[in-house]
Amino acid sequence: MIQIIEKQESFSYFFKKNLIVVKGVFRQQWQIAKSYLSNTSIAFIVPIVMTALPLLLIRAVGVDEQLIAANFFGGHSGSISGFIAIGSNIWMLMLAILWDFSTYLRDEQMTGTLETLLMSPAKRYSIIAGRASFSILFNVIISFFATIISLLIFARDMLFEIGLLPLFLLLVLTVIGCLPMIGLSYFIGALVLKFKEVYSLVNLLQWFFGLIMGVYVPITSLPLIVRVFSIMFPATWSVSDIRAITAGSPPMLLLLGIKNAGFPILISTLIVIGFAIFWGIIGFVVFSKYELKIKRNEGLSKY
Repeated sequence: MIQIIEKQESFSYFFKKNLIVVKGVFRQQWQIAKSYLSNTSIAFIVPIVMTALPLLLIRAVGVDEQLIAANFFGGHSGSISGFIAIGSNIWMLMLAILWDFSTYLRDEQMTGTLETLLMSPAKRYSIIAGRASFSILFNVIISFFATIISLLIFARDMLFEIGLLPLFLLLVLTVIGCLPMIGLSYFIGALVLKFKEVYSLVNLLQWFFGLIMGVYVPITSLPLIVRVFSIMFPATWSVSDIRAITAGSPPMLLLLGIKNAGFPILISTLIVIGFAIFWGIIGFVVFSKYELKIKRNEGLSKY
C-alpha cells in the first residue's frame, strides 16, 4: 500500500515537474510572439495572394466549368475557389509548423542559448511539448481566420454552407494534420544543427511541398514520381480530406482509387496519426544522434 502511494506521488511529481516546463516554454514563446505581432499579418496576406493568383488566371482564361468538375471533383460539382483557398491556407499552416521548430533551434543556436537549454535539468521532451503546443495553437488560430477571410473574398457561398459539425471536424483534422509536421520539423532541426543553414533549406523545400500537396491541382494530375512523394507527405492527406468536407473534392482514399473504404476520412485520419508516430520517432532518433555528435566535436553553441 505504501509503495502504491509512493508511486502515485512520484508520478504526480513527475507530471507536475514536466508541466511546469511546458507552461514555461509556452509562456516564453507567447511573450516573444506578442513582441512581433505585426509579423503575423504576413500569415493573413500571403494565403490571400497565393489564392488570388490562380483564381484570377482561371477567370481570365475562362475555363469550362464542366472540365473543372471532371478534373477537380470527380465529375461532381464543387467550389474551385474553395479548393484553392483551402489548399493555400493549409499549405501556409503546414509550412509554419514545419519551420517553427527548426528555425527555433537555429535562433537559439545563434543567440548562444541552445547549449544551455539542452543541458538544463529540463527534459528535452518537455521543451518540445511546450514549443509544439504553442506552435500548433498559435498557427492554427491564425490559419483559421486567414481561411475565413480568403473564403469571404473568393468563396462566400461555400463558407456560409459549412455547418457547425463539419467546422468542428475541420478543426480536429487540422490539428491532427499538424502533429506529423512537428516530428518532421524535429528531423529538419537536426539537419539545421548539422549543416548550420536553415533559410535556404526553407526556400528550397516550401515550393516542393506546395507541389506535392496539390495546392492548386488534384494530386491525380501530377506525374507519377511526384505523386509518390505526394502520398508519402502527411499534409497531402489532411488537405485532401478537408477539401472533401468543404469544397466537394474526393477524399484522399478515393483519389488513390480505393472506393470500398467505409469511412475514408476516418481511415485517412488514422494514417495521419501513423505518420505522426513515424516522424516523431525518426525525428527524435536523428536529432539525438546529431546532438551527441556535435556535443563531442564543436559544441552546440558554435554556429
